[in-house]
Amino acid sequence: MNKDAIIQATAHIVSKIISEKDGPLEDLLRLAMKEARSLKLKTPLQQGQDVVDGELVSFWEQSDEPEMTEDERFRAAVTAVAHVVTSDTRKRIKDELRLLGAIAAKKRGKPFDIRSVPNLEKPIDLMAYWKESEGGESKT
Repeated sequence: MNKDAIIQATAHIVSKIISEKDGPLEDLLRLAMKEARSLKLKTPLQQGQDVVDGELVSFWEQSDEPEMTEDERFRAAVTAVAHVVTSDTRKRIKDELRLLGAIAAKKRGKPFDIRSVPNLEKPIDLMAYWKESEGGESKT
């Protein structure tokens, strides 16, 4: 099963859920992280399959038993938020993800281009929201 397709399907479902809510970025992040943690794949998506809105939801059910890795769920939640925010906020999210990618590469001993790491003026702290969604310390 194509992991990117699963992440995109999850992001699509979560973005539908959070797009119905009106509130600040912090509230959208909390809701998206919570939803991405709780969704479970019910029926495998076929690679290259066209999925119409509404039919996609039939592939999912609520469950505590994860079939996706924590990283995949995090990526789906962040992608979902990026679907429903302004382009400026989307850029902030992408910049922070590039920074997180560079940190992960450094931890694994992999090379990365330090010039590609953005200087974040207003960090969102995506990982703090993710940790909060698993019952960790609240961001507020």
